[in-house]
Amino acid sequence: MWCKRAKDVLKLMGTVAVCAVAGFALLLAAYALPVAPMVSNMEPSAYTIDQEGIYPQVSTLNGTGQLDNFTDALMLMVAACDYEGPLVQRALLCMRADSGAGNPYFSLYPIYGGKQEAPAVQYVDYARYWHGYLTWLKPLLSIFRYDQIRIIYRAVQLLLIMGVIFLMLRRGLCWYLLPFLLSVLLLSPSLIVQSLQFSSVCMVALAAMLLLLALTDWLKKGFRLPLFFACVGCAASYVDLLTAPLITLGFPLTLLLCLRWRDGVRVHAREFLTLCLCWAAGYGGMWAAKWVLTALLMDPSIFLNAIDAIINRSSMLDESGAAFNYVDMLARNLRYIKDSPLLYAVFALDALYLALAFVRRPSGSAVRGAVLFLAAALLPFVWYLFAGNHSYIHSFFTYRALGVTLFASSCLFVSLGSRHDLPPFPSGGENFKEAKKSAAP
Repeated sequence: MWCKRAKDVLKLMGTVAVCAVAGFALLLAAYALPVAPMVSNMEPSAYTIDQEGIYPQVSTLNGTGQLDNFTDALMLMVAACDYEGPLVQRALLCMRADSGAGNPYFSLYPIYGGKQEAPAVQYVDYARYWHGYLTWLKPLLSIFRYDQIRIIYRAVQLLLIMGVIFLMLRRGLCWYLLPFLLSVLLLSPSLIVQSLQFSSVCMVALAAMLLLLALTDWLKKGFRLPLFFACVGCAASYVDLLTAPLITLGFPLTLLLCLRWRDGVRVHAREFLTLCLCWAAGYGGMWAAKWVLTALLMDPSIFLNAIDAIINRSSMLDESGAAFNYVDMLARNLRYIKDSPLLYAVFALDALYLALAFVRRPSGSAVRGAVLFLAAALLPFVWYLFAGNHSYIHSFFTYRALGVTLFASSCLFVSLGSRHDLPPFPSGGENFKEAKKSAAP
């Protein structure tokens, strides 16, 4: 038994190492692209961001939402940086130009806005993140402007959501479609696709759900499922700038619980915990791999920089150093969804299936099995506990972690209030309507 666990741990470590090597290779390939075509698209891109403002307000189904053009300006400037260092150095340090303002938004238009007298620039690094989004942003910026890239992101997000819906139907998860759609809408997808920063982590979460549905049978064997969640954690760490990475764990994990419930297989608490730990190992291990690579090949001080950032982001102090408490931080995150009409639709759906659960009287084993849905719903509150400063200051996008709570809690009530022995939709030539009738309660 101990030998098997040791082998599994080695597999986990090897998987994270392979992801780190592959991620570094992809960054090298992205940085090998010529920068001149990217710079040529920066002038209209800088104009768009300058006209919108640093934190523009956007109307959504959930009320008024906020974009983060501060970070989008940073991402564009990292992508189009013309720093002429060695390839390895550029891929590890992720330099960007700065006009002396110390703020990427206020540096973007003066440097790239087409003014006759561009300011003198200095180059600053942002090495503690992988910036894996560059693997597609650099090629896209070589061809398209910022506003056009937003359209591409919108199409990609729509295709991913449609793919998840289609495969949920194929897997017989029609009962869980409404909780999924309501939870996604509460994340304000129309706002997400207008932000390079918000889109990256959401695309990882949707792609993970898509792969989980497509590879369900293959992932059942051996240690594949924990390694899959480790890879998802690696992907989140690779492309994200610490927005709402927990959705890349919570949404696929809740979907897995739905699949197991649908098949009449109870997920044990040990497996649930293993998957969470493997995701955390992938997320943290991928981040640590970047620091190790940078320290070995470039700058040993990266560890001090990273540790300072971790201490700061996990503290309960705001930008001015004033203390706040956990309840204050939760209140700041909840305010972005508390008045949404979609939230009341979620509550109505939960109430309906809770009533059905009382009528159908689920067995004790079914109730015990549903407890893991509750555990998944509580994951964001654990995340907020360890990322207090970040979740308080940046609540206008960290609130999206609460989408996991809404999705998992709704799936809990749906599981108890509906039959879980529904047949999956056919993959062959049966009539779709007949399959739909067979799935009816």
